[in-house]
Amino acid sequence: MMLQGFFYQPVISSMLMTGYRDLRLLQNVKAITNLVGIVHSAKTDLVGTPYHPEKFEQNIAKGMCTWQLAMALEYAPWEDRKILLENYGSSRAENIEEVKGVYEKMELHKMYAQWEEEKCHDISDLVAQLPVEDLQKYFSHVSSALFGRNF
Repeated sequence: MMLQGFFYQPVISSMLMTGYRDLRLLQNVKAITNLVGIVHSAKTDLVGTPYHPEKFEQNIAKGMCTWQLAMALEYAPWEDRKILLENYGSSRAENIEEVKGVYEKMELHKMYAQWEEEKCHDISDLVAQLPVEDLQKYFSHVSSALFGRNF
């Protein structure tokens, strides 16, 4: 989830350089950019990127901390958690398939769709509360790009 700051720093820097100093506004923008970063990171964990579709399996092989792993460890029954702990971080094809099997059994894509919908509403609600119309427009464009729908 390291991308949170990736979205925050350029936005907040631009705001400060153009004279925005209201602490409440800056905190609201931080909350929005953090959520954008979390969703972006989870989305790339789940589906990879157009440039690296193999990222999903690489994350398993490298033992990366991902949205899927976090959800699986939190919600999977003990037997499935044991499978994850025994196989996650191995580059052997059969170990990767074991992990993918747990993910498929848990229907993480469905869980992600629901989670993403909740985050979409959270971001939309925060954007609507911004008192600056230009910021509302900016974050509406960001949300449209992130979620693939108009706001």
